[in-house]
Amino acid sequence: MPFVFAFRFDELPLVQRGTLSAADVNGTAEVVCHPGGGWRLRRVTLDGFRKLEPSSGELVSAARQGRALPRFVREQIELDEDDPIFLRIHHQLTHPWHDHVDDEVMAHLAALRRASSDQRADHRRKLKQLP
Repeated sequence: MPFVFAFRFDELPLVQRGTLSAADVNGTAEVVCHPGGGWRLRRVTLDGFRKLEPSSGELVSAARQGRALPRFVREQIELDEDDPIFLRIHHQLTHPWHDHVDDEVMAHLAALRRASSDQRADHRRKLKQLP
């Protein structure tokens, strides 16, 4: 049965030319994994920022209290699958960064197998305790 987890990427370059990279982005990709280790990307969100514009009253109040006001709020921006940036991120995660994603998939599969093995052992112990 497939399972899904969020793969976090930081400083994923959208453009690479030899050893030069540019246009780094941060975000999360939803990865659908299959028990045999195969996987695919289903959803991509980017870390976004929205500029906050406090009122003059909020600025005065904060100054009197000696505190700084936040200038930005972080929000996730979901990309459509036909968005060129989605397609570029998909390419980067399935080609140059394939091993990074694959390592995470294998780690999640191993954790699921350990948990399943523990559950089976607990079940066997409980069965042995029955009269």
